[in-house]
Amino acid sequence: MDLSEESLEQALVEIAKLKESTNQTLSIKPTKVIMFMPYISDYDKREALDKIVEQMYKLGIEADGDLNYLLYAYLVRHIPRSYNSIKNYCGELNECAEEIRRRILGPHEDQAIKRNGDVY
Repeated sequence: MDLSEESLEQALVEIAKLKESTNQTLSIKPTKVIMFMPYISDYDKREALDKIVEQMYKLGIEADGDLNYLLYAYLVRHIPRSYNSIKNYCGELNECAEEIRRRILGPHEDQAIKRNGDVY
């Protein structure tokens, strides 16, 4: 099932309302990161995905349970209940974590080693 941009925005607004109603503060950190993911070659699709990312940012979606909820809810609501579909979904999540480790955490660790010295 494809979500229209309007229904996605409505869902994100509902999440923001829920956070507000539970008295959680939205801490929006001004950050501008430009990422180039070479395996998404369709410019229009990439542009549409970037709009979703910006909406998530504007609504204060954070990696403190919000992303977990969104990704799990997406799985439950939109991924077919087959071993292969769920395996592929989990694989995407794992590859995302590996991409973060490789492109962001790895260079950070390299700089820390240069600055502070290695363990061995």
